[in-house]
Amino acid sequence: MRTVGWLVAPLFLLGASPAELTGWECTTDSLVSGERCVFQGAEVEGAKADPKANVQAMTDLAKSLCALHLAPSERNSSTDAVEAHCKTEVATVAKDACASRGPLVDDQGRFVPSAKGCYRALTEVRQHTEWQASTLAPCCACLAAQHCVAAANKCVESAQAQASVEAANARCALASCESACVGLLPESDEAPEPSGSTKVSHR
Repeated sequence: MRTVGWLVAPLFLLGASPAELTGWECTTDSLVSGERCVFQGAEVEGAKADPKANVQAMTDLAKSLCALHLAPSERNSSTDAVEAHCKTEVATVAKDACASRGPLVDDQGRFVPSAKGCYRALTEVRQHTEWQASTLAPCCACLAAQHCVAAANKCVESAQAQASVEAANARCALASCESACVGLLPESDEAPEPSGSTKVSHR
């Protein structure tokens, strides 16, 4: 069996109490870990909850939901930017999808079926963050190291919306960071120019 452990505080905010679970239920543990689960929380007819408290409880999960669990040597400004963006997204999604007037979890900490939208929206944020950490962050770190962009964190921030590096950096990326930026370069029929032709000046 598993227990809610450090998740006691967020669950109390939702009106739940710590309890041993069977391991298949959708809980804040499974939300953070990405484990497959079933919405088995018990709905209570007429049960009420404060929408603001629900939003706050989910927002409070941002630190754990967005943690990349990297070694110190693997951290840089691009991974920091990915985590920061994730925390902002969690707050936005929680406000949009988790402001329920009913409980999100039951008294055992299991997400109830009516909270599927909230749970799945936050899952999408976690999955997108994992993609950014494994793909976008290494690309931007390489681009910054090769002086194709001025700063890795700015590269991450500008690329998050379109899921690709800026077109102005594409030639330099092809010449210097093609392997690190696979799938992130805008499609182009133009041949790449020498790597020095598009590098950012740091005078």
